[in-house]
Parts: sequence; C-alpha cells; structure tokens
Amino acid sequence: MPEFDAVKDADLKALFQKAHEELQSGDSTAAVHTLSETYLTLIEKTSELVSAETPGVGTPVRTVTLWPQLGANLVAGSLNSGKPQIDFKRDEFSMSEAFTYYEFTVDTTLKFQG
Repeated sequence: MPEFDAVKDADLKALFQKAHEELQSGDSTAAVHTLSETYLTLIEKTSELVSAETPGVGTPVRTVTLWPQLGANLVAGSLNSGKPQIDFKRDEFSMSEAFTYYEFTVDTTLKFQG
C-alpha cells in the first residue's frame, strides 16, 4: 500500500490520515467516502490534473477520468462545469475496493503535487 507521508498539502494529508484510520479500523465504506472527498479536493487544488492526458489505446485519455469506477463514480460532465462530483452508486464498499481507491488517490496525488 503506498504511503501518504510524502504528501505535501496539509489538507490532503489530513484526509489521507482519516482514510488510513478508517481502513485500519475496517470501515471500508467510510474510507471510500473520505478518499472520494480527497480526490475532489485534489482536482480543485491541482489544475494540471484536469488538463493532463495519459496515453490510451489510439487516443490519449484525460488523466483525471482514470478514477476507478467501482461504485463511487466520477461524473465526467461535472469536470466541465468546474464543480467535480462523485456519484455513489452503492451504499457499501469492500476492503479491496477501498484499497483500490486509496492506492489510486495516493499515487495520483504524489504524481501531481507541486
């Protein structure tokens, strides 16, 4: 599991700490909600993330849209409105789903932090 210790932004680091504690206590659903909040905060604080592209099959893909779609889904149209949103399709999430969101969010934060 990637460590969030290298995250520089205090707000993001506090959210990662909360998610980490939720994972440690076994509350995977709360962790997914916290990580969703963390990702939305990262998007708001990091303009490069919104405009960055990742090589895709044939054409590049907006990096910001690579957020895992495991039931806490990024609403693609919300990015264009300037107010990104995550739509929760389920009430509960497994630990493996929570760890997927955790790893993705930590990795993305470390890649795009200033």
